[in-house]
Amino acid sequence: MEENFIFASVITEEEWQTVPVEFGNKIIKFVNEKFEEFITAKALLETKYFDSEQSLTELKAENEKLLNKCESFKSKLEVATNTISEHESQLSRLSTEINKLHSQSNELEAEAAECRHQRNLAVDERDEHLKMAQRRNAEVDRLQNDVNALTKQLESAINSKCEALAQADEVASMKITLEYREKRIEQERILLNSQMESLTEELNQRTDELLNMRRDNTSRCIQLETKLTEKTQELAVATEQIKCVTDLKIITWWREMKNFPKNSCNSAMLTIK
Repeated sequence: MEENFIFASVITEEEWQTVPVEFGNKIIKFVNEKFEEFITAKALLETKYFDSEQSLTELKAENEKLLNKCESFKSKLEVATNTISEHESQLSRLSTEINKLHSQSNELEAEAAECRHQRNLAVDERDEHLKMAQRRNAEVDRLQNDVNALTKQLESAINSKCEALAQADEVASMKITLEYREKRIEQERILLNSQMESLTEELNQRTDELLNMRRDNTSRCIQLETKLTEKTQELAVATEQIKCVTDLKIITWWREMKNFPKNSCNSAMLTIK
């Protein structure tokens, strides 16, 4: 009867004895089954509670790690933001320098084109002076031929004078004519020599001026081309620096986004909230 007293808290022994034995046994069996189920459920619940406590400890540790990692990423993000700001400032400064270099390059190209134009004009003027000198030389040669012809005529006249000494009137008249022609030929010869000297001096002067102008233009063109080359190299270096800065920014951002786990970030953000 000891097992019957499991109901002592709700029923007395006399009251229990009034219960039919068969019905009482069913009640006891049912209670024992439910008690065993209760014990099993309690054991499972305690196991689950222990597992939950352990999981909670692990989750707290993982959460702490994620919080620390999040703080580290915040610091890296701040550093990256500052770096990006510095790079943007440097990019703006380099863009301004590039625009200045473009302007200087355009100015130098225009100045070089003007120098080439001036050089072409000087070459054309030199060619024109050379043609003029050639025409004057041809004129001088023609006048020299005339002088030679007149000289031959003078010699012929002298010979004729010698042959006609017998004829006084004719000789006197021819002498006067010859003297006049000699004076005239001598004057023309002096004038031609003076013109030849003047033309030669002017030709030499023009040639010297053209040579000096050509040297000056050549030197200036070389300086401008050298300066243009330097500016072009500076422009190329500045463009390469901008490309390197941009590539560095993209690589840094991509590495940080690639190394930052998405699920961890979401968990950390939920924890922070």
